[in-house]
Amino acid sequence: NGDKSCVFMNETNEFLNAVASTYQSVTKADHFWIKVSADIFIPQHYSMSSPRVVIHFNHGKNGTYKYRNKWLTHDALKMNTWNRIDYLYLTPEVRSANDTFSVYLWHPDKEKVFIDNFTVSVLTPKQQ
Repeated sequence: NGDKSCVFMNETNEFLNAVASTYQSVTKADHFWIKVSADIFIPQHYSMSSPRVVIHFNHGKNGTYKYRNKWLTHDALKMNTWNRIDYLYLTPEVRSANDTFSVYLWHPDKEKVFIDNFTVSVLTPKQQ
């Protein structure tokens, strides 16, 4: 975290997009796991909610499903230091292999937080 290349998030920079892809481009298996990791720096006198990890699938124009909006409670975060978050998401039974999924961080609050090492990994089952 000493490389000064982290990004900040607040109400004017509230989305940090990671992945948007189709199910079939990841696997032909009937499921996979998405792992989201990030380091989040919360300033000393921060009083808003933490950034949220958002993952969902999309079927057609208005068909969002298995929407997950996960954030950490204040008692799970240490102030004025870097916090490592890891979140696992099991994909649903997709309606179509063409369905897309999106992974991003969302932080709509006006107070700044800082994000570093934001990664998304896909864990697929072994093919038989």
